[in-house]
Amino acid sequence: MVLESINSSNIESAGYDPTNNTMILKFRSGVFYEYLKVPELVYEHFKKADSKGAFFSQNIRNVYACNKIDVS
Repeated sequence: MVLESINSSNIESAGYDPTNNTMILKFRSGVFYEYLKVPELVYEHFKKADSKGAFFSQNIRNVYACNKIDVS
C-alpha cells in the first residue's frame, strides 16, 4: 500500500486498502496504526476534510478497531 502525504500537524501520511477496508496512518511521531473495517467512503471524507486531525478524532479514533504496526 502506498501512503500519501497528509496536510496535518499530527498525521504525516495515510493509505487505504479497499480489498480489506484497512486504513493505515503514519503519525508525525513515526508511529503507524492500521484501522480495521473502515468504509472507503469514510477514508474519502477523511482525505477531503479541512482538518484531518479533527475528522480523525471525531470519526475514526475510538470508532474502528486498530493495531499499532511495528516497523522496526
